[in-house]
Amino acid sequence: MFDVTIPKLTDEQLLEKYRAIKPLVRDEEDGKLYWIEGKEDIEYLRGVAYDWTPKKIRAVEPDELHVVDAYTFACLHTLTGTFRATIAEVLSQINYPLAGKKVYLGGTNVVMELVGFEIVDWPKNSDDLYKDYLTAHFTDLGYHVSTVKLHYSGPNFHGFPEGV
Repeated sequence: MFDVTIPKLTDEQLLEKYRAIKPLVRDEEDGKLYWIEGKEDIEYLRGVAYDWTPKKIRAVEPDELHVVDAYTFACLHTLTGTFRATIAEVLSQINYPLAGKKVYLGGTNVVMELVGFEIVDWPKNSDDLYKDYLTAHFTDLGYHVSTVKLHYSGPNFHGFPEGV
């Protein structure tokens, strides 16, 4: 059909993207989105399933972040026995020029910058691996497929919380 790979980032490219764009997780119990503890460590960014046991720093505050639905995308992850997303896999697939473009908060002069990402859907059982033609194709090539939302700074974004 067509060749598919997860793009490769150099260590320097990975750190540059990580300094600008941080992972976020949604708590299943309270439904809130959280900034999580981070590490500027290549082995951590490339090898750790960051969403398995994230240490929450604090909940995202109202108007701190905004989602631009047009930039939600399908993301590939190396297929293992369970869904195991790494920060490097997601960052390598984010169209980084979006981080440098001005995105305006609907109908305002507020300029938003790309500052975070959240995995909002992923394979939860074996049926999800073959839920449609493309997902089945990616699974057969050795990948899990997730859906990632990009989060942009809102009017109440004042930089990343300490420890993120």
